[in-house]
Amino acid sequence: MASTPFELVLEPRPAVSVVLASQSENDRLSLRMICGFYGFSLYEAGSCREAVALAGRHHVPVVICERDLPGGGWKAVLEGLAGLPQCPRLIVSSRMADLYLWADVLDLGGYDVLITPFDVKEVARVVSRAQQAALREEGLTAMASATAG
Repeated sequence: MASTPFELVLEPRPAVSVVLASQSENDRLSLRMICGFYGFSLYEAGSCREAVALAGRHHVPVVICERDLPGGGWKAVLEGLAGLPQCPRLIVSSRMADLYLWADVLDLGGYDVLITPFDVKEVARVVSRAQQAALREEGLTAMASATAG
């Protein structure tokens, strides 16, 4: 059978993996359900140190961190992620998200802010875009290494 110029070509999409660093059982349950619905892999952490370790061990491109997580909060997680070979995108979650927090997150190198309780579509949109950004950066880094070598 001959192909038409309008034939739909589906390319495999990379699996989405997320670390959630939160002590809120409601946020954990909500994100488990959202990740399950969209087929995302979810790793859960209760501390800053655990979140960074999971992200490094599993090469996770996206980390969602509760704003006021004990052990330094989102800024400590961001600092820890910067030391990984491939730095994941950090999304900060908060019930009290405002323009100041959003600006602070972006200015310091975070990716975005999600308001809790989580909105299903917003989580899917932000996480997917964060992963795409991480994959683009990995591709650019690989290309730069190939041309330099």
